[in-house]
Amino acid sequence: MADGREDFEAIRQIHTVLVLHFVDGMKQNDIAAALNLSPSKVNRLIAQGRKLGMLRIAVESPFQRLVDIEKQLIEIAKLAGAIVTPTVAGSPDSTDGSFTGPQTFVDASLGFEPKALSGLTLSADCKNCFNKAYSVSFLTPTAIYINPPRTYSVRALYRF
Repeated sequence: MADGREDFEAIRQIHTVLVLHFVDGMKQNDIAAALNLSPSKVNRLIAQGRKLGMLRIAVESPFQRLVDIEKQLIEIAKLAGAIVTPTVAGSPDSTDGSFTGPQTFVDASLGFEPKALSGLTLSADCKNCFNKAYSVSFLTPTAIYINPPRTYSVRALYRF
């Protein structure tokens, strides 16, 4: 009976370490500190998880690039969260042309309404935040559209 419980606890610990490392993206030293383990123990648990077949890495998402940009925005701008969406065909932001290759466009807006100043809203916007260049070819390959450069704006709105 004791062996079954010890096996369960060992497998559970391996699972916890694998999730923290591969899903949550924690470094092995950080996992060791959080779980009060040595870094070498964390490394051994990861190796055991692989050996036991507990680890299968397969992330297949057409939106992975958008998720990566969201993480960059959160880190750079110290945001609580961010959502980056692709341009959808038929939307006002899309064109009738075709892209010359995969593109990523990032616009961001950050708003703040201070509780002490009721009616005031402050916001900052960024268009083409990563200053990426792209072109869209229309009916002929000679007609192209080049995106505008990165721009910033700041707004203050007061409602009376």
